[in-house]
Amino acid sequence: MSLVDDLVQQLGVSADQAEGGTGLMMKLAKEKLSSGDFSQISELIPGLDGMLGKAPDLEAPSSEAGEQGGMLKALGGITKQLGLGDIGEKLGDLAKVAKGFESLGLDTAMISKFATAILAYLKSQGGEQVAAILKNVLK
Repeated sequence: MSLVDDLVQQLGVSADQAEGGTGLMMKLAKEKLSSGDFSQISELIPGLDGMLGKAPDLEAPSSEAGEQGGMLKALGGITKQLGLGDIGEKLGDLAKVAKGFESLGLDTAMISKFATAILAYLKSQGGEQVAAILKNVLK
């Protein structure tokens, strides 16, 4: 069974939503991972190039994008200064993914469900090590 079929069956989404949501999460992974790590993941997901094409752009949320982007950037700087790592960057990534999911007609609560299903699929296809590569991006 393909990843899209799994998502449609497990989450009750349409095939277009499954492809767009997967593409969106894989765009984020592509931005964050080395080309070698991303290649390991992409080899396990047939049709990924098409899914990436169906995914909304990873942009800051619309009308207040500049304002929110500035706040998130400032938050990222503050969290790093406080020794809390890259939590501000992670929040910014989450905001972008949430906006993309909304544009696909999906509730933002679906993000974690997609992540869980995609990780399970990768684990079944390529083992724990490949799933762990993506898990580090999505956590």
